[in-house]
Amino acid sequence: MVIIGSILTGVMASRQMCLHIMPGDTGYGSAFFGLHFYTWTLITSILIIIAVAVVLAISSMNVAFRSLNINPDLFSIVGWVFLLLITANLISTVLECGGGECAANPVTYKLLSK
Repeated sequence: MVIIGSILTGVMASRQMCLHIMPGDTGYGSAFFGLHFYTWTLITSILIIIAVAVVLAISSMNVAFRSLNINPDLFSIVGWVFLLLITANLISTVLECGGGECAANPVTYKLLSK
């Protein structure tokens, strides 16, 4: 599942890169170490696919791994933080785009600017 998720993420990042590949196009959003975040997303996706492939190759050599004993409360906290982030992202998107399609380069919150 991790490889499928990384492939899909890489495809989406590649699409975003292809949208801004024309000469003179400055890209969309901020740059980090000279590369835009969608470029970093593609690089990270490729690295994750490679890392999972290495782990799968090593695990087939019958290497014994010890299981991690993680506190169940930590799983609960991480789950609630994840749900909080999803809810905050949903609220931000609704405020920014309203009930319709988002602008190509949103610079204001549509519902707050009225």
